[in-house]
Amino acid sequence: MKLMRALTRLEECDVVKVEPQGAVRLVAEPGTLSGKVKEASVAQLERHEAELHRIEEIRQYAENLDCRRAYLLSYFGDDAAANCRNCYNCQGEGTERAQLIAETRLRTAED
Repeated sequence: MKLMRALTRLEECDVVKVEPQGAVRLVAEPGTLSGKVKEASVAQLERHEAELHRIEEIRQYAENLDCRRAYLLSYFGDDAAANCRNCYNCQGEGTERAQLIAETRLRTAED
């Protein structure tokens, strides 16, 4: 999987060309190779950081103890009432479980 991602980045930066049969062919000029490889490396790092950021946002949503609707609307820049009375948390069904998850996460982080 990591190799495929690396090849994809190198191909996006015009370092290599992956043929339909799976062969990999160098297409960058020798004098530009170093800069293009660095560009591919930076692109991969940025993509990895963006993936970590998305995972963190999903975690925050999952551990949110407040209104899910308000949280999502706020995330997308819209205003919402603090309590929709329809979501899992507003109906009180998710609060206890979410609280337990949040407390466990805090204890684990402290260890």
